[in-house]
Amino acid sequence: ILRDREAGTSRIVSLRSDGSPATGASRPAISADGRFVAFMSADAAIVAGDTNALQDVFVIDTQTNAVERVSVNDDDSEAAALVLAAVPPVLSTDGALVAYLGRGVTTSSGATMGANSVIVRDRAAGATLQRSPGGGSVRGFAMTPSGRFVLYTTQSTPVFDDGGSYTTDVFRFDAVAAATVHVSTGSGMQLGSGSCG
Repeated sequence: ILRDREAGTSRIVSLRSDGSPATGASRPAISADGRFVAFMSADAAIVAGDTNALQDVFVIDTQTNAVERVSVNDDDSEAAALVLAAVPPVLSTDGALVAYLGRGVTTSSGATMGANSVIVRDRAAGATLQRSPGGGSVRGFAMTPSGRFVLYTTQSTPVFDDGGSYTTDVFRFDAVAAATVHVSTGSGMQLGSGSCG
């Protein structure tokens, strides 16, 4: 439900493409201007062609009520996406980028994510991107409002061969530089000794 405090109105925004309320909608996120809302649902009637019987991530334009499924493969085809419901999606300021945690999605690199990864759907470009390189299973993430930087935690195979730590470490991916930095380090750029999860 979207509450407009200035207008004093409330309305359901987790809608199907026909305008009826979606069932089982959860984990909402809103863009900075309030125009776009992302939510999760396993309702197969939100958009046409949803046959995977899985929870997907959707974005609705609250001005036009247009609904788009964003947990799709890079070519817009339906994905066998296993979306991690415990972690809500994140929208960039303008709503063009939608990040979520999941696996089973084929990205622009041609790879299908076999472990929980930060996946970003660029709605303007129609592209599905991985934002947590390294192959480890991601446990949580955050994205800056511009969408340039993604912070994520992983406890599986280390992203870097820099000491063999299997504690939960924090990494930052820069989408412009296409570079990953290990940020949970101690002095002298050594691995931190504790868990950051």
